[in-house]
Amino acid sequence: MHHAYFLRFRLERATWGVVAVFLFIFVFSAAQAQNTTSFNALKDTIEQKKDSIERIKREIGTYEQSIRLRQAQAASLSNQILILNDQIQRLELSVRATEEEIETVGLEITETERLITERERALLLKRAELAAGIRNLWQREQAGDLDILLAYDTVSDYFNDLENVEQLQAHVGDTVREFERLRKDAELTHETLTAKQQELETLRAELDTQQFNLSSQRTVKAQVLVDTRRSETQYQKQLRQAKQEQAAAEAEVVSVEKKLRETIKEGARLERLRALGAPNFTWPIASRTITAYFHDPDYPYRYVFEHPAIDIATKQGTPVRAAAGGYVAKAKGVCNGYAYVMIIHDQGYATVYGHLSKVSVKDDDFVEQGQIIGLSGGMPRTCGSGNLTTGPHLHFEVRREGLPMNPLDYL
Repeated sequence: MHHAYFLRFRLERATWGVVAVFLFIFVFSAAQAQNTTSFNALKDTIEQKKDSIERIKREIGTYEQSIRLRQAQAASLSNQILILNDQIQRLELSVRATEEEIETVGLEITETERLITERERALLLKRAELAAGIRNLWQREQAGDLDILLAYDTVSDYFNDLENVEQLQAHVGDTVREFERLRKDAELTHETLTAKQQELETLRAELDTQQFNLSSQRTVKAQVLVDTRRSETQYQKQLRQAKQEQAAAEAEVVSVEKKLRETIKEGARLERLRALGAPNFTWPIASRTITAYFHDPDYPYRYVFEHPAIDIATKQGTPVRAAAGGYVAKAKGVCNGYAYVMIIHDQGYATVYGHLSKVSVKDDDFVEQGQIIGLSGGMPRTCGSGNLTTGPHLHFEVRREGLPMNPLDYL
């Protein structure tokens, strides 16, 4: 009889252990309900931010439409100033939108971190619940059916307990499945957090680019006003000079490349060029911040020429490296004009590196990929910058058979 009483005590203790776990879960669920209110407030804030971003983007669209309409009109000083004003307003709105997006992603990261904490707590609870259920079943399995029957006062109590055991077994199965679901949710939430953190870094880089572009547009506007002294006659004169300078630079690049390719059709230089192999272009500087794209519709000097390159933002004096091995067709280092280096590569390719403040190679040199060929420039009115520049950057072209190509298709 003493054995039956002790066995019954063990069974009841195991059952109360499960009850205690469920009571703990109930208390935790009440605390979780309070956290839900905080989650909802955070979600409301995120939605408000997203609505604000959408409103700003609609404003940006209005300015973009205005810019396109003005660009289709005849070039005049008043029209150019209006275009610059619209571009500045649009960039200011873009900066605001990106700042809002950064704040939104920051809030989403906070929300995701809270979700991770909640799901980790839920996993701990499910683990405890699962352990208690399995322990109860194990203790029952240690006793024989006859011992368990003798532990109860009536057969009815025994059968009630059997029914409870079946329910407990079913609950343990459900708990295992719920535990696995929560574990997978936790993994996905961690992946979401990593993606949001990467998105935040991308947005911060984008903001830096937008702020750089905004500064450049303001510089262009100020430069136009100073150079023209608000005179339409002076503006038209400057426009002609700018077009002539660009046309001369383009003609020089095309002529030099054509002439040199004819010259090196055979002989040691051709063999050495071919020995370097097909070019596999790499970035000429470490920066990946592009401030003007190939044939960029927003290029500030588009009224003068179509932009045949990408402009990569970088500090004045940054080492510029050959994007691929090749033959230096032109190394033009000047202080009172546009300084550049053109390298001819195998299979009809050539690269041009413009606005250099210093040129470190000379005509007829062979260079290896990654070799320093000069220092970047572009700061207005500094050595090698030329007239058509808005700030420190590298002008980088890729050409094939004499025609400008989009460098991003090759990098």
